[in-house]
Amino acid sequence: MVAEQLDFYPQTELQTRYVDIIDLDNINLLADSKIFFQKKAQNILNEREQKLVFGQGNDVPLAINVLSTVQKYLYEDNSSKKESYYQAIEQDSSRLLLEAMRKNSWEYYPPVYEEYDLTKNDLKANEIYLNEVLVNGLSPWAHKEEQAIRIQEFIEHQINLEIINLLLEDDSEVILLSIKECPDYVIDEYNNTNDLENSYGGYVPEVEKMVIQLTKLSKNGASIEQIGLPGKNINHHTIIQFLNEKQVLCNSDLSKMELRQKQFIIRNPSITILDIVAQLDEYSSQKLAKNVFLGEVIKAQEEKNYSKAVEQSISRQKTIETKVKNISHFLIDLCEQDLNPIVAENELIKYLKKILFEHVLEHNDQAKTIFDERTAHNISIINNLIIDQKNDQALSLIKSTFRSAPRVGFCGAGSCGLIAINQFSQEAKVVHGLGLKGEVIKDTVRVCVFCGKKNIFYDSGGNKACASCKSSEINKKIKLNLRKSA
Repeated sequence: MVAEQLDFYPQTELQTRYVDIIDLDNINLLADSKIFFQKKAQNILNEREQKLVFGQGNDVPLAINVLSTVQKYLYEDNSSKKESYYQAIEQDSSRLLLEAMRKNSWEYYPPVYEEYDLTKNDLKANEIYLNEVLVNGLSPWAHKEEQAIRIQEFIEHQINLEIINLLLEDDSEVILLSIKECPDYVIDEYNNTNDLENSYGGYVPEVEKMVIQLTKLSKNGASIEQIGLPGKNINHHTIIQFLNEKQVLCNSDLSKMELRQKQFIIRNPSITILDIVAQLDEYSSQKLAKNVFLGEVIKAQEEKNYSKAVEQSISRQKTIETKVKNISHFLIDLCEQDLNPIVAENELIKYLKKILFEHVLEHNDQAKTIFDERTAHNISIINNLIIDQKNDQALSLIKSTFRSAPRVGFCGAGSCGLIAINQFSQEAKVVHGLGLKGEVIKDTVRVCVFCGKKNIFYDSGGNKACASCKSSEINKKIKLNLRKSA
């Protein structure tokens, strides 16, 4: 049995360890493969980094492209594949919306199934092959720590395929646990800037959001189940202490990145993702002398009902179908406008903020979870003004509250590094003078190919300009300021 091949501990040692979880790194069967795929991913990144050096940035995939699946959908002629791609768009939109709606709290994400394709030795979901997605994710546009995360995701996928290949002649199942915490570079940036307009690379540093993931592998494919948790009560130190005390780790003091690089085999198939979270909650409760439930502190005598929480989550997810369809069609519209994917990401975030702000005006109790305490406080005042029929005051406060509310947050996979700027700033005046129209956004990641400085701006039409060398690309026509770029 494959499960036995992956279980290397002698029985005498297992008796002294937390036998339900085993570190996959201790299994020699897969050690060489991890090294091989680490080198392969790094080589891909290095080759793409060289393209940037030689000014071939257009040949390098973006850190994230919100239109990639939509492009497949629009240009596919096969009706069956086209329907699958649309389902993938809706699935992505649903996940994005749920993460935004539950930004400052926990959320349960039911298993997503990925089918194994033997002919391509790859997993696919809705006709989207994961290897293509993960290879495209190896982008030098991303932050250095984000690049390391992308490499780990690539390795993790390849190791999963190796295990599935071992399972081809076997009816057994291998269950893997992984823990993905909010990166330190994002938390540091948030603590240093606290910029309400910053998307922070697609992460949620406000609550240090983390994801617990359970992956079930069989010869037919993979099933991936997740729970997103606030990471301030069940923090990194707590998780490492827990794993060391259970002897899953051997007195290790792993960094967040090193923990993210770990996969753990769940030996007992009856253990669920809720069991893992419940144990972390209980351990955290003991350390803090508080009652922690799904990463949040609750009243001392309040019941911890995990099954009920999952039921509430699934019920909540059934109520957002209309919004999911609206987001999906919004993405299709963006792609049909032939927008630059960088600009499209910013337009998507603005659209999400709009529909979620409208949502909290009707569901006041969700404002703190989606936005923040200040927004929730203002929404409460707005509600009272409306009750008192002070509509002009309510409308004025609605407008100012919307402007001051933070960007929507979602624990994604890195963003394109765009930030909104003051439209009356000197920077905005400069790029408007170069031909950009209306609201402009700044790119904090990419450098100008003409002067090498990080001072590129975009407008909603996808036009761009550099405030340093004054070069521009308006309606796909490049214009250089030869005096500046000389």
